[in-house]
Amino acid sequence: MSIARLVSHGLAAACALVAGRAASPAPEPPPLPEWSWSAALETGVGYRDNLLLSSTAEESSGFLHAAAELLLLRVPGSGLEASMYLQTEGRRFWSGRTVHQEASAWLQGEPAWRPARAWKWSLPVSAYYDDRVLDVSDTDVERLIAETRLAGVLGGPQVRWDFADRWHAEAQVAGDRVRHEDGVNDASVARGLFRIGWRPSPAWEAKVSWWERARTYERRVQYSAAGRPLLGTRLRFAETEGEMSVAFRWGPGERWRTTGRVGGRRLGDNGSGYFGHREWRWEQQLEWSDDRWKVRAEAALRELRFGVQTVGLGIDPPARRRTELSGSMRVERHLAGDWSLIVVASREHVRSNDPLGAYRVNEGLLALRRGWER
Repeated sequence: MSIARLVSHGLAAACALVAGRAASPAPEPPPLPEWSWSAALETGVGYRDNLLLSSTAEESSGFLHAAAELLLLRVPGSGLEASMYLQTEGRRFWSGRTVHQEASAWLQGEPAWRPARAWKWSLPVSAYYDDRVLDVSDTDVERLIAETRLAGVLGGPQVRWDFADRWHAEAQVAGDRVRHEDGVNDASVARGLFRIGWRPSPAWEAKVSWWERARTYERRVQYSAAGRPLLGTRLRFAETEGEMSVAFRWGPGERWRTTGRVGGRRLGDNGSGYFGHREWRWEQQLEWSDDRWKVRAEAALRELRFGVQTVGLGIDPPARRRTELSGSMRVERHLAGDWSLIVVASREHVRSNDPLGAYRVNEGLLALRRGWER
């Protein structure tokens, strides 16, 4: 056989092999897991200098800290998806004379269905528990600082509509049942939410939210303008709240992130207006992260002005007012494997024209964190 014929046969065989490979289907990527999850455990030590949120008799203590988180997600498939988030935290104060421990837990599940690309129907349901020293002077007859245990369940249907390329709207109607250990503040809450969101670019997002709430107490009664209980009545609160938020990401790999919120709330009661007040608030969060570091700073301002409640004595005492300033810094350093070291410092400063309503709280925390994910 001649050399020319051998070359021609070789070329023909090579072309047939290439054509066969091209005709064979490309290997499909492995399917994504139907469920994904992440979890984290955290433990450490810290110090708080005012356990009772007191203006005079400050009580300080070091504490042991423990926390756990679990996030479970179902990847959207045939229109169905779901998520579940659990967060728990506990602290044990080793030298507190009045307060020895605090604990909290939050569980939220959200099954959802997408009947079409632009629509999402969901049913968020939350259960929560809180055992800690709380400042509930906003809605009590007098300034009250107490170690309070409360639990509740919140849930209701929610719908989201992506009605334009960059716009979406959300609405929800929900109910909340709150139970306190003493039973005095047990209440039922009906609430409604409406939100408009706008994303002009992948790095920008703005939202305007509006809430309406109606809180009905089971045992509490109305109060007169002078702060006297009106027997035979039943206390109810009506709240209107609005908020605007803007989130932005920038820099290489979008390592910088910031979120700002500004809002207000108006609370009124069904009696003399003794509990009625207006609230204005501002919050700002700034975050930076890379492969090993994650730094987050937060600052907040909240101001309350009461309409009927006054402070002091005299013919024309001033209306009660209150200003809250708070800030925190969290630094997380990734260590070997799934471990991280966390340092947190926070401060809260409450000012008021009522001398008993002013206090400061400083807290520091050093903790180790380990995370898992799939």
